[in-house]
Amino acid sequence: MKALIFSIAICLSGTTFLSAQGVITKPELVGRIQQSGTKLVITVDNMATVNPNNGSGKAHSSSAKLNLGGQEQTILVPELKPETQFKKEIPIPTSLLNKSFVGTLKVDAGGVVVESNENNNVFTDTFNECDLSPVSTATGLVLTQSSSKGVYQIKVRNNGQRRAVASVTRVVVAKDNIALQVFNLPTPEIAPGATVSLSFTYTATLCHHTVHATSDQNGAVAESNESNNSSKITIPCED
Repeated sequence: MKALIFSIAICLSGTTFLSAQGVITKPELVGRIQQSGTKLVITVDNMATVNPNNGSGKAHSSSAKLNLGGQEQTILVPELKPETQFKKEIPIPTSLLNKSFVGTLKVDAGGVVVESNENNNVFTDTFNECDLSPVSTATGLVLTQSSSKGVYQIKVRNNGQRRAVASVTRVVVAKDNIALQVFNLPTPEIAPGATVSLSFTYTATLCHHTVHATSDQNGAVAESNESNNSSKITIPCED
């Protein structure tokens, strides 16, 4: 009789707790936001593990609260079986397209799902950011020489998710830590993921000189990472 009682799954409000097969997983909803161009992809996962011996871990229909830069909306989330997910794509509000903003997603906002972990229901991140940096490799700044004598090129890339406004890139040619010439290069707007080429003319030899480039020297662009704006390379030449 005791074994028989143990084999019966105990359910309360649709949530299963124990069976003869061992501990039954409760639902566990986890949300996240990802940016794709001018859209956001909202994902809600039910992290509960599938148990082939019973229907445990299923999350009832619920709602999620999405706050984008202070603008809040409700997203209806359908019933989710264990190890399944719900996705919804929404456009970034027009008022937020030209600036960065904080996005927060709270799953099971109405508290209708009894979960194994209630402490991971909120996801927060910053979106629509710019991030300018000179194009570099492991050896330093990428510097190329054009077919015209004394004309050199560097590249600046926008690693962010939003178009960067026009700015200034500073190039300093130095030797023995002494600046010999400074160029303030007008830098046009740069689309997300795009790269622009900038040219400067230095007719003297660059042998044993260091070329140091700093993107957004004038601080016109609010960036997610201000620590990667500089790169340099020292030109090794045979004596």
